[in-house]
Amino acid sequence: MKVLIVSKYFYPVIGGIETNAFHVAKELVEKGIGVTVLASGDDYSRERIKGIHVIRLPTRLRIGPTPISPDVFTEILGQEFDIANLHEPNPSQNFFAYLALRLKRKPYVVTYHSDIEPHTLSIKLMKFFYVNIFQRFFLLRKARKIMPTSPQYIELSDILHHFRHKCEIVPNGVDLSFFKPGKKTQGKKILFVGRLIYYKGLQYLIKAMPEILEEVPGARLAIVGDGSLKTEWKALAKRLQVDNKITWLGQLSDNDMLKEYQKCDVFVLPSIYKTEAFGIVLLEAMACGKPCVGTNVSGTEFVLEGSGIAVDPCDEEQLATAIVRVLKDRKLAKDMSRKSLSKIKDFNWPKIANKVLKIYKGV
Repeated sequence: MKVLIVSKYFYPVIGGIETNAFHVAKELVEKGIGVTVLASGDDYSRERIKGIHVIRLPTRLRIGPTPISPDVFTEILGQEFDIANLHEPNPSQNFFAYLALRLKRKPYVVTYHSDIEPHTLSIKLMKFFYVNIFQRFFLLRKARKIMPTSPQYIELSDILHHFRHKCEIVPNGVDLSFFKPGKKTQGKKILFVGRLIYYKGLQYLIKAMPEILEEVPGARLAIVGDGSLKTEWKALAKRLQVDNKITWLGQLSDNDMLKEYQKCDVFVLPSIYKTEAFGIVLLEAMACGKPCVGTNVSGTEFVLEGSGIAVDPCDEEQLATAIVRVLKDRKLAKDMSRKSLSKIKDFNWPKIANKVLKIYKGV
């Protein structure tokens, strides 16, 4: 079997879509499946990564964070494959990919990560046409299967409930050979990992810090990641006079990030929009045996159910209360850690890839 995967970007770019596409492709190659990945890049290039044939197509234009790479159309027409796997949201590439796949009469499935969240006027206009017309009447209607990453997202999504009959849940996964518990700490360290962008809600974690410090004076917050809101959020920390309790670590190597997971006492993902459809970083922290606090925004509830604490989004008081509970109650923290390590076994990438391959074969 030959599989064509269309992803917005690809490894070493880091993100939810990119992580899923890379690990599924890697596992499929190890099972003897031929995999070609089409992704946006700066220029046209071809390379082999872990046996995956990766073709990067030039980005001709950008609308907000969306790369416009029309070359995907001609590239698909020239490829030989049995089934395509499109990752959504990816408006430009999947529009051209859909046209090429229809011309070639090739079947395709869609891994559905999240809806498009219209936080700017240009994206709001794009979403209106893309979702209401293209996704509903073309892309998702003709897909053989749709793979949301959590059951909650089918109901939360603006569009998926129209196609629940062809949805099959395939969650994201984690590399359990890499992410694992390390040396235990006896501190009061809070960790956030993610891009510093609008839907991550980091401002609410920063706003929670004064209350956290009042209850747990020794608490410290480490922030891993970079993004467009870093300057704004650093200024917020300074205004709240908690900047001396926060360490901004920027982008880290995989090994250094693993150490941060292993050193922390509680991991927090304070996302505020359903754009955060899953939260792979929660799985990584759980695999390291860490108690996790998240928000009730979408698939994060699915990840944390039975093992973590989920609070309302945009509520720094609830966030602070949950974090303080974990930091002060060692018995609770230990119980959450045990439950995390038990639950995480279901999210191993080989298991996830087996589910994907079964769907491919069914199609």
